[in-house]
Amino acid sequence: MEDAEKTYKQLVNSNINLIRERCWYYSGTDKRLFAELLHEVMCDLWASIDLYDPTYAPAQQRRWVRERCRGVYTRHRRLFYPSLLPLDEEWPEDISDQELRESVDELAEDLDAGERRLLELLLQGYNHGESARKLALSPAAVTKRYRRMIEKMKQRYKNLNL
Repeated sequence: MEDAEKTYKQLVNSNINLIRERCWYYSGTDKRLFAELLHEVMCDLWASIDLYDPTYAPAQQRRWVRERCRGVYTRHRRLFYPSLLPLDEEWPEDISDQELRESVDELAEDLDAGERRLLELLLQGYNHGESARKLALSPAAVTKRYRRMIEKMKQRYKNLNL
């Protein structure tokens, strides 16, 4: 067990910046989600430390860590869907995908065509970087459009519930 702890500490210490960067990238700059992903990635690294070969070259280490981060993101992608909706309350457990989609469509009525296309990509599971490539925009432009889109959806939600 001591070898596993030593290997884990070495792996995390040498790749902590990469881990944080990947979690920030996958979280879409959502600080709450970033913290959750960071915690999940650290747990995943510990759980999979027996699969790690300490003789990996630095580039192989970074690739292995990136793959672990992507795996955590993929397994927890469902965390991204509720964050698209500007609701503070908990979602009911029995909500269907169709009902969720109808809620999103209703909130998205005030969005322009570019924001709707971004929303569609996010609902399909694309992250901000992938969406930027598909829309031929910079990641910063996608983030700006995403924030504007969320604000419009929040405003629409408030107007519907007044």
